[in-house]
Amino acid sequence: MIKIKRRTQPIKLSEFAQEYGEEDVIVVWVNPSREVMQRYEKLRMQSSAALNELKQLSKKKDVSEEQKLSVSAKLEAVTDTFYSWYAEVWSSKTNNLTPEEVREFGQQCQDQDPALWLYMTTKTIELIKSHRISAKKG
Repeated sequence: MIKIKRRTQPIKLSEFAQEYGEEDVIVVWVNPSREVMQRYEKLRMQSSAALNELKQLSKKKDVSEEQKLSVSAKLEAVTDTFYSWYAEVWSSKTNNLTPEEVREFGQQCQDQDPALWLYMTTKTIELIKSHRISAKKG
């Protein structure tokens, strides 16, 4: 039986900003299983629901501290699960990232260069979708 190989493609940070060198690369697993992609979609829905809940709370005048903490905890849990998901798809034979490393990277991006995090996460999904589309055409 043929075993399906893990296919990867690089994201070169030099394509984001010239200050990064050719060695600054994140490798993306572009053919993750259906289950991995379903987890991503579920996380997107949970994130959207939590953000909508936060938006609704911000419109109310009498919001308890407990309500605020509850929504914050939901957002934090979803964010942590996203970090785990990205650690999984950004890991390769030569570079295994932990969720903690991805969290640290994400937090550094939020503090210093939010556009970098957006670029990395958007490019990751673009590479996966592009691979899936080209596989269907080919």
